[in-house]
Amino acid sequence: MPRNILYVEDNQDAIAFFSRVVNKLGDYNFVTREDGTSAISLLEEKKDFTPEMILLDINLPGMNGFEILQYVRSKTAYKHVPVIMFTSSDDNGDVRKSYEYGANAYLIKPDSLQSLKEVLQDTFNFWLKHNVA
Repeated sequence: MPRNILYVEDNQDAIAFFSRVVNKLGDYNFVTREDGTSAISLLEEKKDFTPEMILLDINLPGMNGFEILQYVRSKTAYKHVPVIMFTSSDDNGDVRKSYEYGANAYLIKPDSLQSLKEVLQDTFNFWLKHNVA
């Protein structure tokens, strides 16, 4: 049975890059949203998709990744879902704020397919297969 992953990212190139890698890693149902409003709408519907992991970019149109993170952590249904901040920002303030708001991990996006594959494989193995959230 595929594992459900929600990736909130507004950059189409990053989504395509990420999708190519995820498809090679195993049986994952990978759903993307390009902004916080549509991500929260998906989470509120709870119809056909319940994420087992959420990956958030920080800089998004409208609602940013921190606001989405706060929403996720405020909902009982998602309180224990691993949330990984997956961003290009290496700002210490962003890292600190992510953990203060309840992120499980903070990953800086690698720029090569091989690096991305390694980072995602390790992350998925830890957070999904060992069910540590």
